[in-house]
Amino acid sequence: MCCLGRPPQNRDPKPDEIAMMKAVSLQRHIAFASQRLLVIVGNWSSAGVAGQNVELTSIARQWTQAEGLPALPMFHPA
Repeated sequence: MCCLGRPPQNRDPKPDEIAMMKAVSLQRHIAFASQRLLVIVGNWSSAGVAGQNVELTSIARQWTQAEGLPALPMFHPA
């Protein structure tokens, strides 16, 4: 999430890891940078930040709310 990279061996992040990084890094970054909107890139980031248990294909390119801000989930360019 949020330019933090992937867990070791490129495995999927566990729910507790997502929650930790969201609290430790993402919320601080949003507050520090005075964000007005979020662009959420990738499946795990979208699920973690937007708090949705759906596939990215069904929510990509649709505005939503995340962390109290307008948010736009997108596919990762890779």
